[in-house]
Amino acid sequence: MSCSSARLARSSLLIVALVLLALSAATSVSLAQGPEGLPVSSSIVEGGAFKSSGALVADVGFRPDMNGLPFENYGAGPFVNLTPAEMQRLFGDQACASTEGGNCVLHPQVKEIMDRWNKSMEGGHCFGFSFFALRAYKGQLNPSEFGAPSISQIKLADNDKFQREIAFSFVQQFNPVVKNAIIKVTAAEAIDKLLELMKPGATELYSLGFYKADGNGGHEVTPFGVEDLGNGLYAILIWDNNWPNQVRAMLVDKNTNKWAYSAAINPKEPSEMYWGDTTTKPLELTPIGPSGMWQAYCPYCANGDGRAVANAAPILKENVIFLTRHPQQPIHALITDDKGRRLGFTPDGKFVSEIPNARAENPKTGPHKSWTEVEEPIYYVPADLNVTITIDGSLLKTKQTADLVLIGAGYDIGVESIRLKPNQKDTVTLSGDGSKLTYKTESSESPDLIVAVQDAKTKVDYGFLVKGVDVDGGGTINLALDTAKGKLSVSSAGSKKPGTYGLLMERIDEKGEQVFWHDDLQLAPGDSGYLNYAAWSGNKGAVQLEIDRKSDGTIDEKVELTDDELVGQAPQVADIPGGKQIANTPDLDKLAANIAKWVGFTKSTYEAWELPATSTWEDTLTYYDEQMLQAGWDGEGEIDEFDDMIFGLWVDETTKTGLVIIYVPSPDGVQPAFDIAVFGG
Repeated sequence: MSCSSARLARSSLLIVALVLLALSAATSVSLAQGPEGLPVSSSIVEGGAFKSSGALVADVGFRPDMNGLPFENYGAGPFVNLTPAEMQRLFGDQACASTEGGNCVLHPQVKEIMDRWNKSMEGGHCFGFSFFALRAYKGQLNPSEFGAPSISQIKLADNDKFQREIAFSFVQQFNPVVKNAIIKVTAAEAIDKLLELMKPGATELYSLGFYKADGNGGHEVTPFGVEDLGNGLYAILIWDNNWPNQVRAMLVDKNTNKWAYSAAINPKEPSEMYWGDTTTKPLELTPIGPSGMWQAYCPYCANGDGRAVANAAPILKENVIFLTRHPQQPIHALITDDKGRRLGFTPDGKFVSEIPNARAENPKTGPHKSWTEVEEPIYYVPADLNVTITIDGSLLKTKQTADLVLIGAGYDIGVESIRLKPNQKDTVTLSGDGSKLTYKTESSESPDLIVAVQDAKTKVDYGFLVKGVDVDGGGTINLALDTAKGKLSVSSAGSKKPGTYGLLMERIDEKGEQVFWHDDLQLAPGDSGYLNYAAWSGNKGAVQLEIDRKSDGTIDEKVELTDDELVGQAPQVADIPGGKQIANTPDLDKLAANIAKWVGFTKSTYEAWELPATSTWEDTLTYYDEQMLQAGWDGEGEIDEFDDMIFGLWVDETTKTGLVIIYVPSPDGVQPAFDIAVFGG
């Protein structure tokens, strides 16, 4: 869906306005035609809105123009999502390793789940929009808390408190308490249930979730009424947060038990058609519930045998697996257990589910950018299950990046910054207790390895990042955490040259967090290194590394690793050829500051450039890739798109340094293109 009609302007002020508008815009249309026999109605008018007769057989009183948010569902961009404060609200103090000074320092694995949930919001916040609006309509939220007299007047820009509340509302779809309350229904059952739930005097409100026919592309909307169109045809009136201020409708034919909802601008076009019958995923009605319902049992906490609230149901101990990648890039996971049973996608894109007590869940983000966007499902497997995961780039057209992380009750482990080429397949073997990882790649890689553990007995947590691990094509890297001995081990096989890695270690106890960083950890191929992390006392002290040459079981050398200062410098790049630098303005200052906050730069500068009308994104990206390579950065820039803008990102999350560029192409081949470069460090 493309809801922005703005076009390039010559002044930098209008360029900034265009960028900011596009960052919150829904986007493009593509064809996804449903089968014959779906319900249709002439009440769906030009623009996709529903022209109601006003004769509703059920009505809760909610109206999109008065009770909905005035802007579209947004995804990635310079917005704030979850912070430790929201995780503490969700899981209680058990989410915090330390609350010293009133600040919650999250357990490492709880921070990891927060980061992964935040990443999933880059596809959209539709569940958060619907849940937020219904909470406000129910009186559980006061719009004045977010700087407006009514919900329909809330502003998105520079409203951190509102953005965080949207994120908190979004993750309720992962809350075990909320999930247990969902009512799953067919199309015909949905009408009967809504007529029952929307009776006069009803005190509960419900959000409505649904999926594409293939089970992907989850979306969440706000139902507020039902209209009987005659002959078994009904319209469920909804506020779709991709379409501010509009009354839209899901059509239901009770005779055929089918439903259809066109999310397109033109109802005569079969584009963006959601539909379902008894063979597809059911519709989902989620109650808003009382405010206290939202503090959940924490399945990711080592002390998770307790419950944050009395009504939290016991939860099956399980691990959650995230494959994080760009939603428009077809990188898939195929999880295999020791018996050869599978969960995930086969190389031809077919989904399989053969592992008992395992499942895949598609987050409801509401594709705000493109109908073709499909996030990888979130996978859940039994906690005692060892798995081998194939990260499959068979369907890729260009080189792309992915992360794979497993999170359990008191631990997390994974591989980040995997650069997959078309047809490349890498494998990661993970132990069910989160203590061991083996990564094997078909192409030379320098990924980052992570592992963390929460010790509920000693109340000391440790988190580790082994950065830039060099492994040749066909090679293997192993990572293991021995909590009994207090040692972290790293080894490699199949590489031809020594590797130099960075090592980040976090130690968190009730008094707070201490960080150790060493940027020159060297291991020869076939060697094993053992880090005596439990002996580290903090306070800038050294850590001992034991080296077993050729991994024959004998310690051959002991090295004291010093605690280096964790600092980074902004990359230096040459002026872009053919470019004309634009003077900084207050509006550009604000834009650059928002971008810096979005990617986590603690210090930043920026440059804005006018480029020739003939410039292309491909040439611009190649130029910056080459410049960053000369500046010592490995890998190519990450790519994201927002309407007429394209983003390139080179960001080191450890040192909070890097570069983000925004490219705005010429609209007509005559007017100039533009480039804004934000440097972190």
